[in-house]
Amino acid sequence: MGSRNRRGGGRRLRMETLEPRLALTWAGVPPTSIALPASPVAVTLNSQNDATGAASIATTEIDYYSFTTGASGSYIISATTPSSSVDTVLGVFSSTGQRLSYNDDIAYPNTDSRVTMNLTAGTRYYIGITNYTSSSRGSYTWTIDGPAPTTTPTDDAYENNDTLATANNLGTLTATRTVSSLVMADAADWFRFTTSATGTASNTVSIAFQNAQGNLQLALYNSAGTLLATSAGTGNSETVSLNGLAAGTYYVDVYGNAGAANPNYTLSVVPPATTPPATGGFQITLNMTGLTASQQSIFQQAAARWSQVITGDLPNATYGGQAVDDLLINASATPIDGVNGILGQAGPDAFRSGSRLPYHGIMEFDSADLASMQQSGLLLSVVMHEMGHILGIGTIWSDLGLLSGAGGGNPIFVGAQATAAYNQVFGTSASGVPVENTGGAGTRDSHWRDSILVNELMTGWAGPGTNLPLSRITVGSLADIGYTVNYAAADVFTPSASSLAAARQAAGSSAAAVRLVGLSATTDWATSSVSTAGIWQNSPAAHSPRLPSLPVSHIQPIDANLADAALADTWDSSDDGTTELFCRPEAHDSAAADHAWAELASDWNLWPALA
Repeated sequence: MGSRNRRGGGRRLRMETLEPRLALTWAGVPPTSIALPASPVAVTLNSQNDATGAASIATTEIDYYSFTTGASGSYIISATTPSSSVDTVLGVFSSTGQRLSYNDDIAYPNTDSRVTMNLTAGTRYYIGITNYTSSSRGSYTWTIDGPAPTTTPTDDAYENNDTLATANNLGTLTATRTVSSLVMADAADWFRFTTSATGTASNTVSIAFQNAQGNLQLALYNSAGTLLATSAGTGNSETVSLNGLAAGTYYVDVYGNAGAANPNYTLSVVPPATTPPATGGFQITLNMTGLTASQQSIFQQAAARWSQVITGDLPNATYGGQAVDDLLINASATPIDGVNGILGQAGPDAFRSGSRLPYHGIMEFDSADLASMQQSGLLLSVVMHEMGHILGIGTIWSDLGLLSGAGGGNPIFVGAQATAAYNQVFGTSASGVPVENTGGAGTRDSHWRDSILVNELMTGWAGPGTNLPLSRITVGSLADIGYTVNYAAADVFTPSASSLAAARQAAGSSAAAVRLVGLSATTDWATSSVSTAGIWQNSPAAHSPRLPSLPVSHIQPIDANLADAALADTWDSSDDGTTELFCRPEAHDSAAADHAWAELASDWNLWPALA
């Protein structure tokens, strides 16, 4: 078509300037990157990593929001239109503006928008929300739904018990033990317990819990750390059997499947019951810690030995929630002071009212010395010795008024039955049993006098020898304390000639009795001592050859006047003016003295059986 003739009154076309418009919408797809918005709406997530809000789109604007994640995990971010028909488009961008995810329609004809994505804790993100077309306008609700924080439950009072070595000790069990309100908040909970009889089909270890709160599993180990049984189901309980397992110490490992925690579970142990003796006799129950299986056997042997001596049952008691019949002892191996120092220490700490007889005590043995004592054969005697203290020997004498002269030069135990046994053994008429008058606070006034009873079980020094006899004197002292005893269970105890002489001297016998010390002085007096916490270990020292000890049956009284000459040759004056017998090696040359006494013995034909 040709143009209209300008002349003839026609009009010219005029270009019109367009007015400014808002930015166009994203349509269905946000850009792969954006310039970071200058003024986004700052959103703070709550403690559950959630947030929500409402806004509206009037034309074609894009609303931006920023937030920082509080936890890593899956986040659901949505824009919904419960009260409008806005067709939303949603995009999620990184802290540098890079598009991470977007959505137009959840599922058409539902034109709301929603994305699910994994976000990293402590990171800043941006959300953009707009409409699909300019004709779609109205209000919307935005929501950020993050992962709930994982909370670790506060652990229980039985911690720290995360390994076999730190297992919580439930003690020796003879009745069902249930521990409630336990918490699995770490890798594992370990417990240990000791049984006193072989398990049956009715004896078990079990845990009860809510699996929905965390799946727990159960394992049982022996004292050597060998796995015996496991229970790893998917229910609300786990159980392992003790059927056929011999008496001993066992370990329980409770742990979460794949590291699961659980805020509440219950542990139950149904142990084999210990059949009481038909006589209802004296029972010693041991809770043992840190001891090998063979050492535990020795401790049990020591307890059984004392139960042969003490036969009468005592009123039951309760210690720490555990029923006690008749004595409960916590025995442990623990570092004390290294090799050859303190071997052990023991004492009662809970007493029956009225009788004052103990029902609980503690024994601790230096772990550095246990193996050597076991190897030498001394361990049984040392354990029995310490158990004797827990029974009350040397530890409750003063409380019962049975110790006289404590702290002085001649303390004695004045119990009538022990004194009678002592006088019978030693042929004296003493008013009490001589008590140790040397050594430190853990030795003197709490043991029999070593210079007289020598190797008896309850002297303050271990030895000579390793099988230390439990004499009728010690049995009698237990009767004086208040126990019912069996004298027939005592060991044979025959004092040496030097012990007989020392006993008579201690009892204030005549000068002739003193001369008997000289007659029996061929006994090996040259010894060295090593301190062992009130128990001293005697060992022969290097010395000149001696004549053999004169048996008690060969000691013959001699005329005092005829012996004075020999005695004069064997007395020695010390620096302070006092006089000492040659049988003290630090006071005189005992070899020369022996020679003098040997000549005297030869003259009087005192050695016929030893010739």
